Amino acid sequence: MPENTSYSAFSALSPKQSKLIAALLAGHPIIAAAKIAGCNEKTAHLWLKLPHVQQAYKEAQRAVFDEAINLLITDIGEARATLQAIMKETEAPAATITRAAQILLEQAIALRETSELKARVTLLEARNIYEPSTRAQAPH
Repeated sequence: MPENTSYSAFSALSPKQSKLIAALLAGHPIIAAAKIAGCNEKTAHLWLKLPHVQQAYKEAQRAVFDEAINLLITDIGEARATLQAIMKETEAPAATITRAAQILLEQAIALRETSELKARVTLLEARNIYEPSTRAQAPH
């Protein structure tokens, strides 16, 4: 399991369930993951329907994704410096310099849009938590 996942989600798993999740996270198809975990495919499918296994699997996926993002973040500065160097290269073709500048501008715009959307979502979530819904609910 990834190191930065919560212990509580995994404490309820059997050793075989933990192996199944680890094998799935390693990219194995369910048939191979079941074999690695020491169970059959049908059992693996049944386990993946259990709430505690689903929670542990989702947390493990999130942790793996977060680790990958953190690795990408460390490369951003170098990528930016590379693009800036290309833009300043006087012997580079104009198309290359233009493309480097375009990439930097597009990424700056995307970052701004993402930042604004994140702020709006945070605000909406806060309103939803602290203010009761005013929408009429349909009768059951």
